Amino acid sequence: MRIITLASIRKFEKNLYLKEKAPATIQKYVSAVKAFADFLKGEEFTKESLIRYREYLVTVKKHRQLTLH
Repeated sequence: MRIITLASIRKFEKNLYLKEKAPATIQKYVSAVKAFADFLKGEEFTKESLIRYREYLVTVKKHRQLTLH
């Protein structure tokens, strides 16, 4: 089961640091993962949940498709 936890976010952040990513990049990536985790509300991370999140960003948050990688 793939659930985003605080521990997994911290591990991801540490991995970015070890790969010598810029502090602003680390903050941006971690922020994006936290926002996705909040959207999931403990639900498992799947391809379908990612698609739903992208749709949410475009329709509710009004993000442009081009800014979503």
